[in-house]
Amino acid sequence: MTKEECCALCQTAVNPTTKQRCSFSVWNPTALSCWLKTSGAVPFHKPGDVTCCPAGELGCPSAPPQGAWKLLDDFSDEFQVGENSVLPLNLSKWATNVSSWADWSWSPENVKTVTSSGGSPVVTAESGEVAGSYAAITMTYQPHIRAGKQYFYKSGIMKSTLPAGVTYGRFEARIKGASTWPGVCPAFWAFRRDPADNYWTELDFVEMTESQNNVHQIDFTSHVFPPTDNITKELSNATHKVLDFDPRSAFHVYAMEWNTTSLTWWVDGTVVKQMPASPYFNQGWPMDVALSLGLRPPLRDNPEPAGFPATFFVDWVRVWQRAD
Repeated sequence: MTKEECCALCQTAVNPTTKQRCSFSVWNPTALSCWLKTSGAVPFHKPGDVTCCPAGELGCPSAPPQGAWKLLDDFSDEFQVGENSVLPLNLSKWATNVSSWADWSWSPENVKTVTSSGGSPVVTAESGEVAGSYAAITMTYQPHIRAGKQYFYKSGIMKSTLPAGVTYGRFEARIKGASTWPGVCPAFWAFRRDPADNYWTELDFVEMTESQNNVHQIDFTSHVFPPTDNITKELSNATHKVLDFDPRSAFHVYAMEWNTTSLTWWVDGTVVKQMPASPYFNQGWPMDVALSLGLRPPLRDNPEPAGFPATFFVDWVRVWQRAD
């Protein structure tokens, strides 16, 4: 089946679970099946089909523009699960037993894949879960002592395991934020502290619900920390965008392209920020990809159990590099 035939088929198909027509389809040149993207990812009925996405269609989550791209499987995941079953996260690709730091106590049991069937979730961490299959990252109110200090929350992180990391590319994820606000921050990001090469850098592709004042504010930031050469204190470039949607209420596609010239951030296909890669993000320093649920004010200073457990959902993660 050609890409054009798949597009035509998807445009007339009906989701067998929701009975809704497919509003758009997803192009992933490495995929082996068509997918309906309505209230979740549903495998199409005919194995061997290729997938497609009409060029320029609003909400189309993949197919990076301007040239040939290849999908990096080591950093990408559709979080597909078996029918009526929950399969574990691919731990050969994602580490969840990451060492805790600062205010963040990471707990592997707070990261899992979830699915639902026939409208009844097999696993649910909070009300409002929609049909489909996802990575679910949860924060719980769980007072504990770590390194002699009292902490009140345990959360989850999933970090790419490939030792080489990734240098340059396009990073995309389809995410629905956690319902609790303010106090928790779902994040899709990349970072690495490498003493051998003397650098510590971070790119926040998206951080949501950080603001205590406006739930619509979404943040896009770069960070450079000591011991990076010529850096004596943290250097950040933060952009705070107030968008026209609540990130807790629905899935949206967040993306960033990192190349030797520039850093560009998108939300649902619209550019929201751009900055030069020079002088720190054009050095060829690799980073690791991560998704996590962070703690923010006011709960950082005034912990309370209300609103927990809190969970955000990730439909898919896709990382691309140019093939040309």
